[in-house]
Amino acid sequence: MSAETEERGDCRDGGTGDRVPDLRVRLRAVQAYLGRGTALSLGTEERERLLRECGRLLDELDRCDESILTVGLLGGTGVGKSTLMNALAGEEISSVSHRRPHTDQVILYHHRSVPVPPIEGKEEIRFRAVPHEAGSMEQVLLCDLPDFDSLVGDHRKSVLRFLEHLDVLIWVVSPEKYADAKFYDLLAEVPKARQNFYFVLNKIDLFFEESPAPGREAGYEAMNRVAAGFLEKLRQVGFDDPMLAVVSAREPREGRVPLSANQLSSLRRQIYRERDRKEIQVIKASNVAEGVRRLSSPLDREALSLKSCLRVLEEIAGFLDQERSAWRELGERLFSRWLNEDLRSWMEVTFTRPDALVGAGRGWCGIVLEWKRAVGRLGGTAASIPELEDPEPLHLLEQRWNHLDDHIQHRLLRAGISPQWLADTATDVVNPARWADIRLRLQEHLRNRTEGPRDPGLRMFKILQYAGYLALFLAFLFSLAAEVLQRQPGTPFQPPSWTDLLWALLLQLFGPGGLCALLSFLLLQGALGWWFYMRYKKYLRRRVQKFIESLSRELAGIWVDELDARRDLLKECSRRVEERLAEITFTVQENP
Repeated sequence: MSAETEERGDCRDGGTGDRVPDLRVRLRAVQAYLGRGTALSLGTEERERLLRECGRLLDELDRCDESILTVGLLGGTGVGKSTLMNALAGEEISSVSHRRPHTDQVILYHHRSVPVPPIEGKEEIRFRAVPHEAGSMEQVLLCDLPDFDSLVGDHRKSVLRFLEHLDVLIWVVSPEKYADAKFYDLLAEVPKARQNFYFVLNKIDLFFEESPAPGREAGYEAMNRVAAGFLEKLRQVGFDDPMLAVVSAREPREGRVPLSANQLSSLRRQIYRERDRKEIQVIKASNVAEGVRRLSSPLDREALSLKSCLRVLEEIAGFLDQERSAWRELGERLFSRWLNEDLRSWMEVTFTRPDALVGAGRGWCGIVLEWKRAVGRLGGTAASIPELEDPEPLHLLEQRWNHLDDHIQHRLLRAGISPQWLADTATDVVNPARWADIRLRLQEHLRNRTEGPRDPGLRMFKILQYAGYLALFLAFLFSLAAEVLQRQPGTPFQPPSWTDLLWALLLQLFGPGGLCALLSFLLLQGALGWWFYMRYKKYLRRRVQKFIESLSRELAGIWVDELDARRDLLKECSRRVEERLAEITFTVQENP
């Protein structure tokens, strides 16, 4: 471990401590997102695991201000961890009496003046605190972990759980153990920042036992070969620039002159040197940053799923925009045909107001209505409002609606999006029961529009009728009076008195000529009434046709409104997905 390596170890990632607030904001964002329980690509168990991990990392951030550095020693059986621990401390802090009664027990060595910090989940982790008085370790809590190759099952899980409390990890191997595959498997599971890993190749004195002094070239060659092999294996598992110290921990204990290759002193200085609070915060925060980085894999998957969902939702919304004109045309055509075929006669009866006619025209209207009722040609009465029970247009529209539902669900399933997730995100985007509400809305509108259609007053039409009948009556009187007032040629005209004129008109009316005139008057009045009735009937047909066209557009408008509502729901859902995607992107767009 060179001076350059030591300096790099001091300065690397020096800004991480300043990012504690940023890390906390990111973790809070992930926690809030996962807490909603509507993650697209994360199962319940994985989501709960990530929530627990977020909580653990937040707790770890809260401990970043602690001034105690927690260091753990990990290694396999027989690599000399206890000897190394004593050598690093400069005195005997680990003795035979400290041996573990259980294979999964962790031993915590702490200075007497420093209490053992609280350990979360300690009921699941066996540990024993051992005080010491080594002044060089006053700022360090040293943890001796069980041999990793002796851990199985729950023991392995509990020790891995304990690793969460460590700030710095010293991985100890020996020439015989450095290639153990279990070592590298465990290495990949530990969620700590790579810059806080120290690797120690212990027992290098073995290389020189059979190497003659003074040069010991064979020993150095063998040591360098093993060290290079160890570094290469570390690089293969992702450690591009690992910090490796080659040491012989038993040399100080046995009082031997240390080998020039022994880097024990450099390692001791690096581990036990005095650190200010800021530097310890950097070390602790870098481990949290690594934990956040490890969260990025499932969150990246979630982001990809949300992007896919967003793309599909936008495609479906675009499809609905393209369908809008065809949707309206279909609704108007079907409703117009139904209203013309099934409701026209009902509307004509409902819209007919005999009081719009006077005289003979009103009589003709009553006669025609009674005749239609007698022969059963009336489609209903004004009191019987038509119902949208089972008309053919509704069946066709229901099929079209269900087809749209199937199309949307098919597109979602092809994209791997659960309709249930979408239903939890935006209700009614996929809702087969929605058709019943559409039918009810159409029926309510039809009932409101047909419950009491009001005919215009037709005042001018009534005035025209009165004027026609009055003109006919005056013509009748004039025809009677013409004979009464007729004089013999050559005689002077002498106007009769009113009494004489009235008497003469009565005599004339009940005479043969008067009766013929009266019959003609009645026939002409009936014809005039029929003419007025036919004019009124044409007006009714035009009005009924306009009403049908208007009602068809309104019902089709409700039909199109439902399509627009679904499109708007899709767009609203897209907006929510974009918000969630922004939350996820915020946490993974820049690895802390």
